[in-house]
Amino acid sequence: MRTLLLFCIALAFTASFVAADDDYYVELLKMDVKAEKMELINEAMNLSDAQAKKFWPVYKKYQKEMDKINDQDLQLLKKYADNYDDMSDDVAKGLVHKAIELDIARSYLRKKYFREFAYATDGITAAKFFQIENRLGLLIELQIASVLPILEEPYLR
Repeated sequence: MRTLLLFCIALAFTASFVAADDDYYVELLKMDVKAEKMELINEAMNLSDAQAKKFWPVYKKYQKEMDKINDQDLQLLKKYADNYDDMSDDVAKGLVHKAIELDIARSYLRKKYFREFAYATDGITAAKFFQIENRLGLLIELQIASVLPILEEPYLR
């Protein structure tokens, strides 16, 4: 549980650094979060040596592709922060459309890799991984949402 809490705290700091536009610190925190995530997954999966040998290479490929989507999410958060005080209708619409596209890309990637994980290990192991991955994803989204201010109408500011 301590590891999970540290993971969430690191993520919340990552979201707060987005507004500061300090890429160096964001990259350091992303590396820490990735290491913590792998540790959490390893703990929760409880893989045998034979399963781990097949699981981790697929995971690394999956995570590499997911990182590309997550980097786009980070850029989206930066754009949101940059435009927050003077948000236009067009920028707001563009941000929402891009967020939806990223959700679709994430779902497509999960579908693609579920097959690869199931082939490399088995269906139950693949399902277990995606349950864990989903929970971690929800925790990350909650942490980011908790520090991200909701837009206000211009006349309410």
